[in-house]
Amino acid sequence: MSEMELIARFIVGGTFIFAGGSKLRDIASFVRSILALELLPPLYGQVLARILPFIEILTGMMLLVGIAIPIFAGITLCMLVGFCAVLISAHYRRKSFDCGCFGANGTPTSYGRALFRNLILIILTIVSAIGTASIHHPFLWQIIMSQDVFALPLAVGAVIIFRLGTMAWEIFQKGLLL
Repeated sequence: MSEMELIARFIVGGTFIFAGGSKLRDIASFVRSILALELLPPLYGQVLARILPFIEILTGMMLLVGIAIPIFAGITLCMLVGFCAVLISAHYRRKSFDCGCFGANGTPTSYGRALFRNLILIILTIVSAIGTASIHHPFLWQIIMSQDVFALPLAVGAVIIFRLGTMAWEIFQKGLLL
């Protein structure tokens, strides 16, 4: 494992532990933030808001400690892509809300900054997982890389990352980054 992979893993793990802990300090505000999105029925929104901080803390801890890195990096990647989708949805629906990403501060979320932060975390998550998967699971990694099984998720992931990047650029060009 290279130093870059280790640093990337620590940044992502630490960020997720901090984000989850910040949400737990004021869970009621985070529940309100989730419900303000109007993406889920109220019951599901409340359940998600109460479970998500624990999932973030668990994945962050596992990345920091180095247990099952490819699995927890995959979970982290899925969460980050989901967070980006929520931000883009809120932006296009002209929702002004405090996402509560790092605890509620009462100010509306800057979509451009949040998307940019998530895209950086996506890149760091990929960096932290690739080397680890190839070192600790060489046989499994060879099977995945030699088969077309990996091609579709990789292509879909590349398209999603490209589209998120172009949407973030559009938001930046419109002056909504600040």
